[in-house]
Amino acid sequence: MAKGFAVKLRVELRPSRYLQLFIGLSYLLTALVWLMTPVDWFFRLSAALLLLGYAVLQIQKLTGEKRISRISFHTVTGWHLTRCGLTCAATLNVSFYMTAWLVVASFQLPGGKKETLVLLPDSLDQTEFRHLRVRLLHLANAGTKQ
Repeated sequence: MAKGFAVKLRVELRPSRYLQLFIGLSYLLTALVWLMTPVDWFFRLSAALLLLGYAVLQIQKLTGEKRISRISFHTVTGWHLTRCGLTCAATLNVSFYMTAWLVVASFQLPGGKKETLVLLPDSLDQTEFRHLRVRLLHLANAGTKQ
């Protein structure tokens, strides 16, 4: 293994403005389309308000205190996710999606719970984003489940 991969990777996450904007616009567009359907106005308005309320909850989930704030990896101890100041071990699922501007990684937590992270470049420092992508690419090429 290369010497650079023996170093612990520690990534501090922050809420992505791009992801918040995408979610907000998607729900707004859906609400506008729903308002144009040939259904009674009360049901259209109720459904549109419900949709927009759900969008606000989704954005709060991305930005609130219960979001994952740190990812760390060490060759010996593996992956760890930090939420609300508590760190727990996690296993990276082999299937993840990665491009130059997007990383979607799924982790298996103790107790069988799954956690999926959607990371855009504004979620973390540019150097950390590159290091995370390189680490994931290295693990994918090695064919190991870490």
